[in-house]
Amino acid sequence: MLEQAGPAIVSRGYEYYIDGLVGEVEEKSIYEYHALVAGSGNQVYDVTIHTNHLRKSTCTCPYANGHSICKHMIALYFSVHPEETHDYEERLFSDYSHEYDDEYDEYDDEYDEYDDEYDEYDEYDEYNYRDSFTKPDYFEEVLYEYVGSLSLKQAQEILKKELLKTPRDTYYEYLQGPCLNYLVNNPLQGIVDDISKRVRELQSDYNYDYKYYQEELLTKQQKQQITSNYHKNNLFQKQIDNLLLTKELTVYDNYNWISDFYQKQTNNNVLEFRIVLEEYFKLLKQYNIRTTAPKSNVLITLTKLYSYSKEEIVRNLIKYSKYLKYVEYVINNFEDKEELYTLTKELLNKKHLYRNQTISDIFMKLYTLTLNKDIYKDALLYEFLYTNSSAILQELELLNNFDETIKVIKDKSYNIYTLEILYLYTKDPKSLYELAIEMKKEDILMRNVTFLEEDYREELYTKFINKFYDILKLEKSRKNYQVACRYIKPISKLNNGIVLVNEIIEDLKQSEYASRRALFDELNNIIKN
Repeated sequence: MLEQAGPAIVSRGYEYYIDGLVGEVEEKSIYEYHALVAGSGNQVYDVTIHTNHLRKSTCTCPYANGHSICKHMIALYFSVHPEETHDYEERLFSDYSHEYDDEYDEYDDEYDEYDDEYDEYDEYDEYNYRDSFTKPDYFEEVLYEYVGSLSLKQAQEILKKELLKTPRDTYYEYLQGPCLNYLVNNPLQGIVDDISKRVRELQSDYNYDYKYYQEELLTKQQKQQITSNYHKNNLFQKQIDNLLLTKELTVYDNYNWISDFYQKQTNNNVLEFRIVLEEYFKLLKQYNIRTTAPKSNVLITLTKLYSYSKEEIVRNLIKYSKYLKYVEYVINNFEDKEELYTLTKELLNKKHLYRNQTISDIFMKLYTLTLNKDIYKDALLYEFLYTNSSAILQELELLNNFDETIKVIKDKSYNIYTLEILYLYTKDPKSLYELAIEMKKEDILMRNVTFLEEDYREELYTKFINKFYDILKLEKSRKNYQVACRYIKPISKLNNGIVLVNEIIEDLKQSEYASRRALFDELNNIIKN
């Protein structure tokens, strides 16, 4: 791969690798690797390299068109084989680079022979062979005989094939006038060309920052032209589909009109586009885009193109609740807001309570539209689950059925620290102690020792003093003493705790630990603080 790329491409790829522009590498097979590689201008490219068949390597950058090996492929190659960088660096700084070039030439010959073994590359090898072709002296004589032997149909087919190889030259040499006449006789093609130009402009500026997702895609006139002519001409319809059913366009706000238009259509192109769009959204999720609006736009388009059931809409609403514009679209377009709340709550109740701020936002939006106090209560509930704020519990207590709310949190919340705040607020030391013991969370006991002391003083003291001595039996080191004294700290917080700590210190002075000055320093720090 390094030899085929050429020195300039290898150099740039090496710099990309050194600069850490290659994302997480996925090993798809023993020879095939995939990663996202950052490029210039905040571009990110989807790169796959195949180290056994180089021309199976792909990259979404413009340079890679035509199976060229680009710098992004080289950067991925170095990520897969970092040991190669050492050899490359030695060659890079070597005075014998010309010898290395000779090795390239020898390898090129071997590579061409290797390619001949694969039928799928015959066309490519034949093209290389033509480049080295020398015209025989009898070439024109044989050509004239060959052309004379052709039927009109055969000659037309060959002429068409040859003209298509160089479209630009063919246009200016032969077709400029006929193309203008064609547009006069086919005004719909002029509309297609106008829209095509706009789409190409947008795609040329296409990047993964999506700073311009609010740009206008189509003018008012273009929209009217599409609506008026779409069903009148099959060719026009096909061309418009090819232009507008383009996944990259769906990140724009203005794609809203296009998705509305296609929502009314039932052709196969739309059905296939939905599948493409689902895969595109999965790809977009990998990119760090500052605003969620572009991804929301893709989700909105999918929602319009699919005939989702109400249950599917609710499932997607919860699944993609962080995409704010999408959430707003679903809520505003769901006819019965009370029903949307009921379906959402039913689905959430089938699982553990979501510790997710966005669920609270959904219920709060629904509350502003319905003024239903039950919805407001659920909005606060999910706010508490996300923030663990006792202030939210205070607000919930002012509403009806606070005991029921407590039961819901106890039964369905899976977050230990959420339950800790709940038990502290409701003054329930028994539940808090049992939670800490069951989940083996000593930090909960240590943090809430004064709250638990009245009911569990002896149990706490026994647990902490035993842990203290267990750690002391380990290696002699100040670090171990610091860890051990963490269990003396909560003892000091008990009623008469300082007296208990002093008694522990006196016992230590009469024991095998009496000579460990570092230990007594840590214990004295506990008393002072």
